[in-house]
Amino acid sequence: MSTDHERFMAIAIEEAKLGAAMGEQPFGAVVVRNGQVVVRTRSLKVSTSDTTAHSETLAIKHATQKLGGERSRIACFYCTCEPCPMCCGAILNSGIKTLVVGARNRHIRNLASRLQLQGLHGRAARRNGRVGRCCNRRRARRRMHHPVPRRERRIDAVRPMQPGAVEQVIAGLKAAGVTVVCYLPDSLLKELYPALDHDPDIRTIRVTNEGEGAAICGGIWLSGKKSALIMENSGLRASIEPLARMGMGAGIPVVMIMSHRGDLGENNWWAIPHGMTMEPLLDAMRIPYRIVDREENIQRAIIDAYAWSHTAYYHSAVVLSGSVVR
Repeated sequence: MSTDHERFMAIAIEEAKLGAAMGEQPFGAVVVRNGQVVVRTRSLKVSTSDTTAHSETLAIKHATQKLGGERSRIACFYCTCEPCPMCCGAILNSGIKTLVVGARNRHIRNLASRLQLQGLHGRAARRNGRVGRCCNRRRARRRMHHPVPRRERRIDAVRPMQPGAVEQVIAGLKAAGVTVVCYLPDSLLKELYPALDHDPDIRTIRVTNEGEGAAICGGIWLSGKKSALIMENSGLRASIEPLARMGMGAGIPVVMIMSHRGDLGENNWWAIPHGMTMEPLLDAMRIPYRIVDREENIQRAIIDAYAWSHTAYYHSAVVLSGSVVR
């Protein structure tokens, strides 16, 4: 067990305690290079009203500013609790090779362990709260000296949603009589949202949660108008409860247009579960859906979804996939 790890983790815990005393969430982080503390931070989500101001993201930001991108790659990162998906992404992108975690987070489900598969050597906490090596020391040591090569991230090479596909979506909505669209932005459909915002015949409502969007769409249907809920397919999990109550209990339909995250060709590891769970959830809810991967089929799919939903008084979904969104 490394005394240095315990010493630096103690600093991170001290930061977490200082944050808690200020009314912040009790999380701390420390970046160390060559045995020296470069940055020590605490969560500032409450005081800054910034949901991204986690101790980990702040530490990465300040360490990169101090060390520069290349030098930060050989630093060691300490955090009091297993980082969330956003912070995991920041740690990966920073290139930091060693992560020391103070405590596991059962809600995160061992994301730090997944980071090891990307070439990051992690160290986890024992149940008594003291910092120790990963339970499989031989495997951890092998990963440290012979890290698994990271898959090349070709995010810039991903083809954006084409203007023709955007036009087909809007044409389908108008042909179906839709006048209101609720959406929570998704990068695969990022070209669609400004086009909807600027269309004079469609009112857009930006929501912070897909369940909220589903409820708003239900209310719009009760007013006699037609609406659409446009979201990433991961939003299906967040909207299951309001969809069940409205569709199964009250016969209030919501038509969803979703991007197909986690489909073949996906280049983000965090999006794979979205593709794995989408169809089973739709089937469990008895929601008919059509996966559209050709631009010329978009308008017809949307028209058909509205015709079915307003006949059956139940939800339907159109999933934009393949070359339509990539």
